[in-house]
Amino acid sequence: VLYRLQHFYQLDSWGLGQELRDWTLYKPDGSLDSEVLRKRLIQRYTDDKLVRIAPSAVPGGEEWGPGQLPQPGSEMFVRVCRQLSPLTLLEKVVGGRVSKVFLERAESLLFNDGMTVEVVNALLLHTLSSMQMELPKAYMETIRDSWKAKRITTVDEAVRQILERADQKAQHAEKTRQTKTGKDTPVRRNGRAVLQDKLPASVEWQLSQEQQREQSDQETSQAKPERVKTIEDDPELKKMLESLRKRQRGV
Repeated sequence: VLYRLQHFYQLDSWGLGQELRDWTLYKPDGSLDSEVLRKRLIQRYTDDKLVRIAPSAVPGGEEWGPGQLPQPGSEMFVRVCRQLSPLTLLEKVVGGRVSKVFLERAESLLFNDGMTVEVVNALLLHTLSSMQMELPKAYMETIRDSWKAKRITTVDEAVRQILERADQKAQHAEKTRQTKTGKDTPVRRNGRAVLQDKLPASVEWQLSQEQQREQSDQETSQAKPERVKTIEDDPELKKMLESLRKRQRGV
């Protein structure tokens, strides 16, 4: 535990020894209470009172930092995860001291969840990249539980999981896009939209009857009505009709 705390906070033996001089860190039987020590170190870091050593040179430090993270699967990503402590990594990402929330999230993954340093780093980088440089607790816990269930212990295994997850999301997004496009855009034949799904026969018959009635109504409305001819329009018939009427009246 002491070795991992030294690496996490970048403490030398003298600096850690100074912290261990506090008698409140020990139980009645004289044994060290590691939980109390961890809480003390978190508070000491937050108060900027820890005596730390300068971190070792960050691999490819000029190539990544605030706003620019190494890509999963790249050589830089693997080297960063293997060589840096989680706290040093976060300090590099934010460009300085990190908040207590970020510190506690990283510290808990290492000491409470028992994940290896390189896997913790991979999880931190993946979460920061996916969640707009934030470390939401619920998201991290979901990934953490998945990786622990799959017994992920190396950065190579973590990278494989990250890339597989990215592929699944991309495939799901493409499938969703194609499904939406298929619903929104009707299939066309000869410039006319046609139904993709076959309708029941009764519905098709009803639609055809309605279409025929609409077409008949349109033709009737567009055609000019013809005037019906009467006897008045024929001079001879009109004359004969008048003659017959006179006869009937006795004229």
